[in-house]
Amino acid sequence: MKYSAIKTRIILSIFFMLTFSSCAISINFDRDKVDRNDFLQFDSTPDTDTLNIDSFNGRVIVIAGEDNSKIHGIAKTWAVGKNEEQAQHRLSKINWEFTQSGNTLELKLNGKSGGSHLTELTVPATWNLNIDTANGQIIIPHGFNIIHAESSNGSILITGGDTVIAETSNGKINYNGSSPNFDLDSSNGKIKVQLNGNWNGNGKVYSSNGAISVISSGIIDAQINSSTGNGKSYFYGPKLPKNSDSGKLSLNTSNGNINITHNINVQ
Repeated sequence: MKYSAIKTRIILSIFFMLTFSSCAISINFDRDKVDRNDFLQFDSTPDTDTLNIDSFNGRVIVIAGEDNSKIHGIAKTWAVGKNEEQAQHRLSKINWEFTQSGNTLELKLNGKSGGSHLTELTVPATWNLNIDTANGQIIIPHGFNIIHAESSNGSILITGGDTVIAETSNGKINYNGSSPNFDLDSSNGKIKVQLNGNWNGNGKVYSSNGAISVISSGIIDAQINSSTGNGKSYFYGPKLPKNSDSGKLSLNTSNGNINITHNINVQ
């Protein structure tokens, strides 16, 4: 009985300490959200061949265009606040800005307390792309030369590209194309690679926590090194000579299976 009484007093003491302590619980009261459509357009110099995009809190979708100098698109820019007036004030401080430097064009989102969805930005298909978003998905449906896409928190979906480098700290990566050189890295997500036709390039795929799948409609003629810390590696299709030096394919995950399939009818 004495032990029960002491235990009850201790519990009540902790309760009152928590109730009347000076510790504050952080509550987000930014409930009002406002947005606007931004129409983006820029006529670049004839020697421009690279676009850098620096964004945050929103997805980035880049479409390959036929015009070699014009860029145009729409962005839905938004902000939040404790009330509509504050949200509108914050929205007025967020804007997209073009800057030309030599053969490189930069498109940067300025501001805070909000973000922007770059829903359809049309860019010359022959250009190089460097995309960096702090919190959002990156989608590139087709085209472009060198693609470097990086997201700190979002999936990356790429089709095409002559050279592809993609990195995300939290999300899946899907690549579909025939790039002879690709480097895909996800710290927390699965990675899927679809190669179109025969392939003998240099590819690297790494995931710290996710399965890896590589499917080719043709022959993968490469030295394949696969490693998984918590799973198994499976190879489907024609066997390749162990001393094949036509290409190199390195696959590594710390948690998940690795599947490699080529030259057979597989979804």
